[in-house]
Amino acid sequence: MSVSAASDFVYPTIEDDRSGGVTFTPMFGNLNLDDGRNVDSDSVIGFGLGYRFSDPYMVEFVYATADAETKAGADIGDLRQYRLEMLYDTGDIGNFSPYIALGAASTEFGNNATVVDDEGAISAGFGARYNFTDRVALRGDARYLRGVGDTKGADVYLGLALQIFLGATHKPAPAPVQKVSFVQPKVEVYSLAERCQKAGGVINAGNCVKKSVSTDKITLKVEFASNSDKVPSAYLPEIENLATFMQQYPTATAVIGGHTDSTGSAEYNQSLSQRRVNEVARLLSANYGVDASRVSAIGYGEAQPIAGNDTAVDRAKNRRVEASITVEVEETLSIDVK
Repeated sequence: MSVSAASDFVYPTIEDDRSGGVTFTPMFGNLNLDDGRNVDSDSVIGFGLGYRFSDPYMVEFVYATADAETKAGADIGDLRQYRLEMLYDTGDIGNFSPYIALGAASTEFGNNATVVDDEGAISAGFGARYNFTDRVALRGDARYLRGVGDTKGADVYLGLALQIFLGATHKPAPAPVQKVSFVQPKVEVYSLAERCQKAGGVINAGNCVKKSVSTDKITLKVEFASNSDKVPSAYLPEIENLATFMQQYPTATAVIGGHTDSTGSAEYNQSLSQRRVNEVARLLSANYGVDASRVSAIGYGEAQPIAGNDTAVDRAKNRRVEASITVEVEETLSIDVK
């Protein structure tokens, strides 16, 4: 007998494609103004609105404001700064996502009715996100703003922010459901005396009884959100098919194995793969009634690659979930043993 089902399995990681995603980022920090402005540096608060139009590129608009006064203490209204920047993610390091930024900025001084000064600048810098989940991250930023035109001063911004990922504007199409099939063993026909011997069985109360054990490995197509161990609803049919097969064969047992590529540390990859296969095993039991004693879960991390880790295609092959299924089938042939 054999159990046959196979499909490509891709693990989304923190750097997964979030094209169409919108971000909202409350922020605060310190704007160190050039001495030539004769304006005191001050703490600023603001927010950013971002749109990831093509991974790893994101465009972001930032608005920041603070009370402004001269170095002599004279009130000159508000400081208002606007930035429009392109952010480029350089690649994840565990839960950290560093990036570089380049764009344009404008800084105004004065009240809403009267602008005392309005200066443009080139904005350049870098930052990093620490991803608590695939939706929330703590962010640190550093920017150098160089004045253009008549303004030659240089300002420096250092700040912290909480970035909230609001989700993509489109949803990926559900993955095609992979069906698990069972092929019955081929039974050869022999004479009554030969049937039991040829089949390798034993005679029991006038019957020739043969027990066969088959172990096959299938690859489940389940795509997780980055840094998450929750199975998206679009891939539940994949797990349901495995559960249906195990209910059809009550003696079947399964070992769920999780694998990653070599991106990030080995310890993190092993922990992430273990959490994900634990969730698959839990769903088999909680949602589909498969006895938990028939399912075990092992996270192998990056230890068992099936391809190299030098290209995105090969890394995708290594990010997979496999189920090793063992089925014991008892075939009984009624024969005359005299």
